[in-house]
Amino acid sequence: MLTALFRAFSFKPKQVPFKKWNITRGDHVHIISGHEKGKHGRVVCVLKKRNQVIVHGVNLRIRHKRAGVMSSESTTTYEKESPIHVSNMLLSDPETKKPTRVKIGYLEDGTRVRVSKKSGAVIPKPKRNNLTYERRHKKKIDGVKDTKTEIALKRTYFGEDFEKIKEEFNEYIKKREKEAMWLVFPE
Repeated sequence: MLTALFRAFSFKPKQVPFKKWNITRGDHVHIISGHEKGKHGRVVCVLKKRNQVIVHGVNLRIRHKRAGVMSSESTTTYEKESPIHVSNMLLSDPETKKPTRVKIGYLEDGTRVRVSKKSGAVIPKPKRNNLTYERRHKKKIDGVKDTKTEIALKRTYFGEDFEKIKEEFNEYIKKREKEAMWLVFPE
């Protein structure tokens, strides 16, 4: 019991995030090391700050959901995917369906693509059509504290009349000069 507590609060070196990533959400990957070695699946989530990836159906952990104090339901258990370090997986080759390392190549028109090192096939990035602004905000309902777009876009400030400000400033300068003429300083 105490050792687990000490382990939880012990020093853990900071994980430095990788600068370059070849794996994105929606890719098909193979696990090449660890206790899940040999399994494959689709990437659900990429945790770049922790250098980890969540793969659908791989590295399942049993989670317990406690029942509420007032509810009559009992405690339930369910399985949930846990993150795996990105170094433990490789992308799947689209031709051979086997794990392969990736290099970056460029097409004739200059677009950057991922190329399989085993077969030389281009590994396409998954379609991201579902990430458009309209799709993400289609069912959004304005809350009580949200300002309507018509009110937010209404122009209420029309600027200053700089000619009037300049005239007032010139009058002030003339008045100060007249007062300064009457000042006498002893030598």
